[in-house]
Formats: sequence, C-alpha cells, structure tokens
Amino acid sequence: MKKNGFTLVELLAIIIIIGMLVTITAPYIINSINTSKKHAFKNSVEGIVRAIKEEAAEINYTEMEYTITDGTITDSEGKELKTAGGDGETGSAYIDENGRVAIAVQNRDKKMCAQKTLNQTHLTITENKTNCIRNN
Repeated sequence: MKKNGFTLVELLAIIIIIGMLVTITAPYIINSINTSKKHAFKNSVEGIVRAIKEEAAEINYTEMEYTITDGTITDSEGKELKTAGGDGETGSAYIDENGRVAIAVQNRDKKMCAQKTLNQTHLTITENKTNCIRNN
C-alpha cells in the first residue's frame, strides 16, 4: 500500500525543529532591528546638527536657540530649517558663536535620547531615557 502525506509524529517533529530555530534566531533578529533603529535615529539627529551648522554659517555664527518639534527645526526667530528626513524627533539645540552645537533630542516614541554638549564631538545615544535635557 502506498503511503500519502506525513504522519502526526513527523509533523510534530518538524514543528518542534521550526520552533527551536525561531527560538535561536529571534534574539539576533530583534537585536538587528533595534541596532538599525538606533543608527537611523543617530543619522537623523546628525542631519539636524548639519542643518543648524549650515544655517549658522549663513548668519555668521550668531548664538541661536533651536526647537525641534516632530522633526521640524525652528530657530528662536521663527525661521524653519530644511533637513533631509526627520522622523518625529523632539528636543532643543543651541549653537554658539564658534559654531559648536549642543543638542538633546528624543525620538518619536521617546525610547531613545541623543545628546551632545558644546565640547563633545560626537552624539551620545541613550536608550530608555525618559528625561532628555540639553546641557550646553
């Protein structure tokens, strides 16, 4: 007699093997997704810093406060700056007369904070930080 299909035991064995593979690979996939989100956020904030520096160069590096609301940058005089991107970030920035930028920005879901003081050269990304305050 010819046998068609799989037995219940064979199907259960395949399901168990698939479950084990998912259990092993899921943490790596989740970590990869979180790392990608962190890099995208950092790149977005670096774009905000570049836009502020370009604006400052046009106005001869006058001290200026900036507000970032839903990815839109507005200087203290009400002028909006153009950026390539922006994904709902919220925070504040300041540029001094020497072109140094201090910034503190949270991502859209408030799970990451990007901060940089005037004396730092790179952004610091902190995860799960509820209080994202700029320090000049």
